[in-house]
Amino acid sequence: MILKQTTSATAENLKQIIRNLQKHPNIKIAILSTEDGIPVNAINKEDEKAAAVAGFMLASAHQGFAMLNLFASEEIVIRNNREQLFVSRIFHVSDSRLILIVLFNQEIPYKRLLNRVIKNIVTTMEK
Repeated sequence: MILKQTTSATAENLKQIIRNLQKHPNIKIAILSTEDGIPVNAINKEDEKAAAVAGFMLASAHQGFAMLNLFASEEIVIRNNREQLFVSRIFHVSDSRLILIVLFNQEIPYKRLLNRVIKNIVTTMEK
């Protein structure tokens, strides 16, 4: 499991990557979780809920895609009526599947930002 495999230095670096993302002015929530929705860096109950929701959405998307004979999902996006975006980006690192979960306060171009954060996470974990 990912939580047991990370060293304290790696865990601290992961927390710092997420803390830096949380400082973005358009981000309300940023959290890293396992594919099962277990938060790696939960700070409060909202983070835990977001991780659980992302894990549930991933399982639901996987089941739905299988029923439609589609490939696995890489990203799940929910937009609410206030133009907020809930983005769950699924990625692989060190034989684990993780979810980067971000709730944006408003709709913004986010793909490059998340790609950069995921690249930093992968680099940190594969050291």
